[in-house]
Amino acid sequence: KILDDDYRKIKRRVKRFPDKAEWLKVVSEAKSKAEEIIRQYKVIGKLRSVRSSSKFREILSREKNVNIRDRFGLTPLHIAALRGDIESTKYLVSRGANV
Repeated sequence: KILDDDYRKIKRRVKRFPDKAEWLKVVSEAKSKAEEIIRQYKVIGKLRSVRSSSKFREILSREKNVNIRDRFGLTPLHIAALRGDIESTKYLVSRGANV
């Protein structure tokens, strides 16, 4: 859904930018944004499959932003809380997770 919305926005912007250089800039920005969204989805997917608190924290230690979301809007804090993982929940709050 997010990627479809971005694609529609790009199509609208293309009509405003007949210049090829500007078009390439718009496409490059959209591609970067899409790649970042996909990377975040993959991180959330890994967090869902991890069973230990230490591995959960290890994956998140590589992330600058602990408030990433998947396509359903779930954050790492949601995942930790749903599991009842108190250690990971405290870790996320200490790293600035939105409560």
